[in-house]
Amino acid sequence: MSGWGRSAGAAATAPAGGANDIAAREAALNAREQALRAREEALGMQENNWPPCELAPAQLPLLKLTSVFPFLRHQLSDLPQDHQPVMKFLYTQWLALIVTLILNLLGCIFLLIAGSSEGG
Repeated sequence: MSGWGRSAGAAATAPAGGANDIAAREAALNAREQALRAREEALGMQENNWPPCELAPAQLPLLKLTSVFPFLRHQLSDLPQDHQPVMKFLYTQWLALIVTLILNLLGCIFLLIAGSSEGG
């Protein structure tokens, strides 16, 4: 039985000049990858810190099913020195917002439970 548009005796062989072309492309790709790695090292780029890679592959489905692991990694030492005060300020503002929203929710629940006749 022949395949899709090929005869039974047709072989998938590359032309003789194709091997040189493939080798040249591989060399160009390796040179580009090496230049990219050198640029990343010069910029001080680091590997991603998420997802945690120290987990065994058998534990990864458990990670997807449970929300035990933190979704935010707050480490100011990973940031450049110039941006650390700004991020610390934004982090404290975010925490203040969360506390305010929780207090607001508790206050609203208390008003509903207290049964105020005028609604507030």
